[in-house]
This record gives sequence, C-alpha cells and structure tokens, in this order.
Amino acid sequence: MLVHIVYAHPSGDSFTHSLLEAFVAGLDEAGHPHTVSDLYAMDFNPVLSSDEYARESSYAADRPIPQEVAAEQAKLDAADGWAFVYPVWWSDVPAILKGWFDRVWTVGWAYHPSNLSRARKALALCAAGHTVEQLRETGLYQSMRAVMLADRVFDRADAKQFHLFDGSEAMTGDEWQRARQRHLQQAHKLGREIGA
Repeated sequence: MLVHIVYAHPSGDSFTHSLLEAFVAGLDEAGHPHTVSDLYAMDFNPVLSSDEYARESSYAADRPIPQEVAAEQAKLDAADGWAFVYPVWWSDVPAILKGWFDRVWTVGWAYHPSNLSRARKALALCAAGHTVEQLRETGLYQSMRAVMLADRVFDRADAKQFHLFDGSEAMTGDEWQRARQRHLQQAHKLGREIGA
C-alpha cells in the first residue's frame, strides 16, 4: 500500500517528528512504500492567492492551478493511503497545513465534483500538549476530530481514523517518558498495519 504523508512541524527535535519517524518505521517494516510532503522543509506557501480565490469562489474548475498545488494533488492521487502528521496548535492544525488544505483541496478535484483518487485509508496523527481527558472536557477533542475527519477528509477516503498522542505538556518526568514510549509504539503499529 503506497502511503502519502503530509507532515507539518518546523522542528526535527519535536515529539511530532518522533511520531513521524515511528510511523515511517512501521511502514518500512511492513513493506509499505511512502512519500512525504514535509511542508516546512518544502517552504510550502499556505496563502491562497487572489487568482486561486477567484477560481475557487466561482467554481471555475477549468481554470489552471499552480504547479505546486498540482504536484501535491498528484502525490495524493498516486497513493492508496494518506497520513497527516502534525501538532495541535490553538486547537487545530498548524497554519501551514490549514493553508495546504485551502490550496490543495480545489474545486473540480476535491469537490464540485471530486475527481481525486479516493484513498483506501486516511489517518490523522496529531501530538497534543493536553491530555485527551482535558480536551474532551472542553469539547476541543470532538471539534478537532470532526473538522479533520468530517470536513477535510470527508468522503475522500474509504476509512478514516483520528489518533491523538497526548500529554506532552501535561505530563512530566517518568510519566511523560512512559506515555511518549507508548505513543511511539502506537504510531509504529499504525504504520505497520495501515493496509489491514
């Protein structure tokens, strides 16, 4: 199963980057080839231009799209599975990933009508400072999950999953080290079993 990963974090020393590495190690172990769009390393421009806005707001699917947008769409079309790996910032994805959706999910490709190749599976792997319990209490967990799966992925994948790797700020010392290890093992397992 070919998996395309969209990764959004500026630091190679982050917990989010460790999740990416564990997930990729699982893919490699199971023999799943993969491609990665590292949005920060690519210096991906997340800002929708006025021309792009005019195309989208008038549903003008016959107008051209920027080359970097077409390249991202081609990576997704070529893949059987998609994974989005990112940290939770201000209860959502980083701005660069939000802008990626704004620009890549174009009319005539992602909707109105959708011509993209539907993924067999889409996964969201996100790192959060708060615990799942804290995020559930405020309704933020439910909101983040709904936005990613019900809106952004929607019916563009046959199966979709949201995985929150929590506690990087709420836990300290040994408690965090144990949780971190469990999270990395889970990310590895998700990579290994994505085709199941």
